[in-house]
Amino acid sequence: MTRAHLTHELVVKLPNRIGLLADVGEVIREAGVNIIAIGAYRKEDRGEFMLVTSDNAAAAAALERLQADVTEHTAVAVELSDEPGALESVARAIAEAGIDMRWAYASVASGAGTALAIVKTEDDARAVNALT
Repeated sequence: MTRAHLTHELVVKLPNRIGLLADVGEVIREAGVNIIAIGAYRKEDRGEFMLVTSDNAAAAAALERLQADVTEHTAVAVELSDEPGALESVARAIAEAGIDMRWAYASVASGAGTALAIVKTEDDARAVNALT
């Protein structure tokens, strides 16, 4: 089982420091927004986050309190089975369509039987077509 659709993702950049993820989570929670998916890492002297939320506009406004650099763009949300090879089949379908993948992050809730992957490609609409 694989289902794919376009979604919108926030890319957030802030100066890195201890506690940054906690502060990002706090301002988003205070805005009443749920984080559906998140990827986060340190890149040189900044923290970078990729977020899919229940309300990107409210999340972006809340992140302004931290003076974050926030951009929004499309990405592909892929619901897939929680089984060996599921992510491989998604990546293979995108590759066979000749689409360059920029990044991906995924999560599985134990016992749920499904996973959610967020994939950013050079052509998200074509990637959805390749997966459906």
